[in-house]
Amino acid sequence: MNTRRSFLTTLAASAAGSLVARDFGPGAQPARYPDPDVVALDEAFKKYIQGNSPIRRLYTGCLWAEGTAWNGSGSYLVWSDIPNNVQMRYLPEDGHVSVMRSNANFSNGNTFDREGRQISCEHATRRVTRYELSGKITVLAEQFDGKPFNAPNDVVVHPDGGIWFTDPGYGSMGDYEGNKGELLLKESVYRIGKGWSISSKDQRFSLQLRGRIQLRYDLEVPHRPDATPQHSLQIRRARVVLMGHVFSPHVKYHFQFGFSPRDMQNDLPNENGSIRRNPLRDARLEFDRLRDFTVWMGQMKVPFSRQRIISSSNMNLVDRSLVNAEFNLDRDLGVQAMSKDLGGLGNHLAYYAGVFMGEGRNAFELTDFGLLYVGRFEVLPFGKFDDYTEGDLARSRKPGMSIGAAYAFHDDAHAARGNVGDRPADDGTTDFHHATADLVFKWRGLSVSTAAHLRRGTQRRGGGAIDDTGTPIATAPARQGVGWYGQLGVMLPRIPLELVGRYGFARAVFGRSSLPDADEAGGGLNWYFVGHDLKLQLDYFRSWDESMGTSPAEAARNGTDRVRVQVQLYF
Repeated sequence: MNTRRSFLTTLAASAAGSLVARDFGPGAQPARYPDPDVVALDEAFKKYIQGNSPIRRLYTGCLWAEGTAWNGSGSYLVWSDIPNNVQMRYLPEDGHVSVMRSNANFSNGNTFDREGRQISCEHATRRVTRYELSGKITVLAEQFDGKPFNAPNDVVVHPDGGIWFTDPGYGSMGDYEGNKGELLLKESVYRIGKGWSISSKDQRFSLQLRGRIQLRYDLEVPHRPDATPQHSLQIRRARVVLMGHVFSPHVKYHFQFGFSPRDMQNDLPNENGSIRRNPLRDARLEFDRLRDFTVWMGQMKVPFSRQRIISSSNMNLVDRSLVNAEFNLDRDLGVQAMSKDLGGLGNHLAYYAGVFMGEGRNAFELTDFGLLYVGRFEVLPFGKFDDYTEGDLARSRKPGMSIGAAYAFHDDAHAARGNVGDRPADDGTTDFHHATADLVFKWRGLSVSTAAHLRRGTQRRGGGAIDDTGTPIATAPARQGVGWYGQLGVMLPRIPLELVGRYGFARAVFGRSSLPDADEAGGGLNWYFVGHDLKLQLDYFRSWDESMGTSPAEAARNGTDRVRVQVQLYF
């Protein structure tokens, strides 16, 4: 592999014949597409050339310009003028260029993370830093094995959140672009990641280990006659994730284990024995060589409702909505195909399609041939953004929107809600039609998420179960109905505090149904110490259902008030 200096030498030699003589001034002759001076030195990079993208000169006057980085949410370009010890900013709307940051410690490479925070490599201090949205500077790395880095140079953020940077030492070889000093480490590439990572020397095998804990206090105050307040302190979630790749970067694996009591009990159909109530939550293989046909197989979240697919670590309330609890399809065993950039159109279209066993997570026994078929489609009008994380912590200056819809058919479902919930008392089956539509919007600290759900049960078949006296148990009506929730979050200016509100309801609208009408309304506060990875959450909700009164108003008055406080650490 070429070093940066040799790469630049090769690039300069290949471009000298045309770029030296090319006029970039305002009166220059236009160049035909594709621009003849956009050259791929390696065949593997040819597919990244955009035929209608010309070379444009945006600014002159720097002594040594490097480290360009585009801020998608703010719509501006930043780069370093290393010898002048400044960072510059270009605004495309009027071409204005100004000094964005003086005394930048001879920074070189720059990039932005998924929360819109700038990350810079500093030659003078031999460190990698992050500029928080509050203006505070966080040091991400400054030494390895007890020795200072040579002079971090280039940096990039991987989609998994890891930060990769080079440390060749150019900034410490003289005083022109840093401070001259001794180099104590071998030139290397480093990774700042979440959790712990190891990989083989040939990069064919890798393993990353992550952990998460949620400590939660609950206080419930019911307003029904003769009911008394109750509270609990619990480890709501205790998770460990193992992931990486084997043989090739395109062959990945993902395991997730949950060790808290609630982790092992949520929404599993009732059954004989308890072997399914074990820590395993996810166990899947991923084959992602094809952009439009990535394949996952194993046990995973069913690609149906967006809020269920979003990790519980990325909620901007303590937990998901009442509507999600009723209508989600959780996890199952099966196979799915997907693309998050269908057609290579710039992340404007995405699809997911899968077939699952329909028995829920950790199923292992022989069963009938009733399967769960799922399809989901998404449109992102403004392009890619973080649509599977709640809240706009980055206060995005560019709007982001995702509109999704999904349909699922479950043949011969054994559980009351499909592949989750208890089995009907009569031990029968139901053919379920599930549908949902959702929307997520983020802009300037505002986040909106909403979803409508429908579940229709047809072909409700009794299972012939009898009670203790030998009397046949009547066939229960299907658990069918509709639901909706809306959620609004606002990040307060200059501090990592978010205000959130949510209302949701579920209704039985298809005649006979075992689904109770239910509502919830409430809101909360989030203080983000380190984004979603370290946060303190407080929320309050009132929830009620039709059993609490003879009218909706009476049921609401007799509802239950719930206060929850939760601390999350994800590392």
